[in-house]
Amino acid sequence: MNRKECLNGSSTVSGRKLPKEIEFINIYANDDKPVNAVRFREDLVIDALHAQLRWRRPKSLSATLARRLRDVQYARLKRNHKYDDYRVQTGFVEMYKYLRDYSTDLDWAEDACQKRHVGLPYQMWSDYDDNRRQGKLPIFSYTLMGVFLVLLFTSLGLNDWLLESLAVNPMAGPSSETLLLLGAKSSDLIINGNQFWRLITPIFLQAGFVDCVFNLIALWFVGRAVEKHHGTFSTMIIFTISSFGGVIVSTILVPELTTVGASAGIMGLTGACLADIVRNWKILFGKSDINKDHVTRHIWVFFWLLVELGMLTFLGIAPYVDNFTQWVALVYGFMCSFATVPPMAFKILQVKSSECQKRSSCFSRVLGLLLPFFSILGSSILLFGTENMASPCAWCRHTSCVPFPPWLEVQSRWWYCDDCGGISADARFDKNAGIFDMLTLECPNGENVNVDISQFSTSDQEFLSNQLPNICRADCSSPYIH
Repeated sequence: MNRKECLNGSSTVSGRKLPKEIEFINIYANDDKPVNAVRFREDLVIDALHAQLRWRRPKSLSATLARRLRDVQYARLKRNHKYDDYRVQTGFVEMYKYLRDYSTDLDWAEDACQKRHVGLPYQMWSDYDDNRRQGKLPIFSYTLMGVFLVLLFTSLGLNDWLLESLAVNPMAGPSSETLLLLGAKSSDLIINGNQFWRLITPIFLQAGFVDCVFNLIALWFVGRAVEKHHGTFSTMIIFTISSFGGVIVSTILVPELTTVGASAGIMGLTGACLADIVRNWKILFGKSDINKDHVTRHIWVFFWLLVELGMLTFLGIAPYVDNFTQWVALVYGFMCSFATVPPMAFKILQVKSSECQKRSSCFSRVLGLLLPFFSILGSSILLFGTENMASPCAWCRHTSCVPFPPWLEVQSRWWYCDDCGGISADARFDKNAGIFDMLTLECPNGENVNVDISQFSTSDQEFLSNQLPNICRADCSSPYIH
C-alpha cells in the first residue's frame, strides 16, 4: 500500500477498497501543511504510551512520527492477515507470545525507520518476522529437559528400576533414600552434615514420572517462550536465583520434609512471564473499537492463570514436592525479571522520558536486583545462624504436604505426609496362642504407646511391620516429629 492508495482509499493495482480497519485522519507535519495518513482503530501504540509513559496524544504529529506510526500499524495489519486475524488469546502462554510478537513489530518499525533515514534498503516485515522466530534457539530450556530426563532415569536405576507404591511416592518415582542419595533437600544433612550443595542439587531432581512430565511440558511452553524473548543468560539467572531462594526458604519452614525442587525453577520462569504481562497489560488488553470483548478476555485470562497456578499448587501438596519452594520461586522470578529484563521500549515514537520516569525505571531495575539478593542473604543467615532446626512455622508442613484425598478414611488414602513411615516397635509374642499380642510403639513425637494387636491373630513379622504406619496413625497422639 503506497501513498496514492492512501489518498484514493483503494488499491491502484487491483482497484479493491482498503480494509475496513482503516480510516483517514489529518496529521499536520508543520503548522499549516496537512498530510494524509492511515490510522487503525485498534491503536495499541498510543494506548500503550498513554498507560506507561503518561503521554497525551498531540493535536499534530511530525511527518517522521506519522510515518513511524504507520510502520507499526502496517506490521500489525500484516500479522493479522498472516496469522488469520491474530489477536490476544486467553491462555497464559498465548498472551506471552502475543507480547513477543508485538515487540518484534516495534523493532521492525524502528529498524525500517533508521535504515530509511540513511538511505539504506530495509527488510520486509515477513522476512524480519521469520528471522526473529527462528533466530534464537532456546539452548538452556532444551538442556534442562535433557538433564531432567537423565537424572530421572538415573534415580530409577539406583532404585533397581522399581517404582515405589503410590502411597510412598505418588509421583511414580523412586524412594526417599534414592532421592537423598542423588542430593534431595534434607535440612538435617545441610545444617548438621555441612552438605551445603544440597541447596543446589534439588533444583534438577524429579520426584517421579508425573513430576517430570509436568515440568517438561511447562519448559516446552513457558521456558522456551521466556528464553526466546529475553535471551539465554537472563533465563539462566531467573531460573537459578528463584530455585535457590525457594530451596533455602523451604529448608527453614519445612525442615522435616525431604523434597526436590525442579518445579521451583519453572515457577520462577512463570513469575517472569507474569511480570512481563503486568508491565505491558495495556498492550495486551487495551480497549479498542474492533475488539469489544476485552472485559471477557480479562476474566478468561485470570481464570486460566488460576487454573495453571492451581495445578502447580496441587502438585506441591504431594510428598517430595514442596509448595513453599514453588511459591517463593514464583516471587523471586517476578522480582528478578525487573532487573534482567527491561520493559518494552517505545523508541518508535521518539518520546523523551522525563527525569522522574528515568529514575523510576532505574529504581525498579535496581530494586528487582537488590530485593532477591538481600532476601536470599537474610534467609541464609537465618538458616545457618541458628542451632535449633525446628521450623518457626508449625503449620507450614500441612500446606506443603497434604494427605489425599482427605474425605477417605485414614487407612484408605492415596498418600500420607506424616512421620509414621520410619517408626520402630517391640512386639510381644504369646507362645501359648502362637501370635503377637502386644506392641510397644515408639511414636514420632517421642512417646511410647502399648497397643493391643491380638485382633490381627498373626505371627508374621513382615505383615506386622507393614501395619506399623497405620497403627501409629491410629494410636499415637501425634504422627509428626516435634
